Amino acid sequence: SSQGNCSQAGGTVPCKLGTLNNGAAATITIVVIPNTPGIIINTATAIANESDPNTGDNTATAETTVNAAGPPNDNFANAQVITGSIGSVTGSNVGATKEPPCEPNHYSIPGGASVWYRWTAPVSGNATLDTFGSDFDTVLAVYTGNNLCGLTHVASNDDDPIGGLQSRVSFNAV
Repeated sequence: SSQGNCSQAGGTVPCKLGTLNNGAAATITIVVIPNTPGIIINTATAIANESDPNTGDNTATAETTVNAAGPPNDNFANAQVITGSIGSVTGSNVGATKEPPCEPNHYSIPGGASVWYRWTAPVSGNATLDTFGSDFDTVLAVYTGNNLCGLTHVASNDDDPIGGLQSRVSFNAV
């Protein structure tokens, strides 16, 4: 059951719960939907009309870190599909994560901000993929498999001699 009501007044949410029986408890759930990363500090203070012999337990504070939302292809299951035999794709790894429990270390680098793409070669032969044009240091790896925990490494690179901090791999696509 529920009792009382809450309203919003700027950054404060006062709740009037009415009368609680001696020893009773009330739970208030407030959902905050942030629009930017950062730290949210919530403080709840109970104030009673009657005297309270123990005012030391009337305040609670919780701190929550809000991270940037990751890109849609942050997880293997949501890999962005690439089609054709030639082309390019633009994306971002801002807010991306390393996917537990078994995302491999790409090019033996632990990393932690990977995004996933899925490409099926339209014909067999040599294929080359690169991250040239990226404005940050990249690592690129190619795997086969339909399951994150069962991937087979095909090729990987970090810091291609031509691309500098960008990466390039060539492999036989079948």
